[in-house]
Amino acid sequence: MSIPRTTKAWTVEGRGSFDCLKFDKERVLPELSDNDVLVKFYAASLNYHDIIIALGHYPFLTTPDVIPGSDGAGEVVAVGSKVTRFEKAKAEILKNVGVDYVINYKETPNWGEEAKRLMGGAGVEYVIEVGGATTMTESLKAVAIGGIVTIIGWVGGEGETGLGFP
Repeated sequence: MSIPRTTKAWTVEGRGSFDCLKFDKERVLPELSDNDVLVKFYAASLNYHDIIIALGHYPFLTTPDVIPGSDGAGEVVAVGSKVTRFEKAKAEILKNVGVDYVINYKETPNWGEEAKRLMGGAGVEYVIEVGGATTMTESLKAVAIGGIVTIIGWVGGEGETGLGFP
C-alpha cells in the first residue's frame, strides 16, 4: 500500500467552544519519522477528552495543532525505522527500573498460571485486562483471592474457548 499525501482529520482551531472542532477532508499527512506508526483508521470517535480540549478545559498542555481522537480501530500500514515489537531488551529495561517479573504472553500462553506461581501460589493483587474473551481466563487464573481485575479493553474479540460476557 502506498502512503497517501492527505488524510481526513478532526482538528481543534482555537479554544473555548465546541465550534473549535473542525473536520478537515484534505489534511496534509506529515512524513513518517523514525518513531512513528501510521494507522489506517476504519472507525474513530470523539470523546469527552476531545471536547474538553476544544472547550479549553483540558488540564494538560496540548500543541496548538492537536489532532483530537483518542479512540479508534484500524490497521497499521507503516512504521518508522526505530519502531519495534517486544524484545528481550525491553524486559530488561523494566527489570532495571524495579519490575520483578516480566511474562511475555506469546512465549507463555498459560501466563495466568505462571503469574500465580511466581507469587508463591497466592496470585497477583491487580490485573489490568485488555484482551477480553481471549485473555480473561488467564487474568482470572492470575488474580489472588480478593484481588482486582479491571477491564479497560476488549480488543481480543470473541474467543472460542474464552469466557464471554453478555
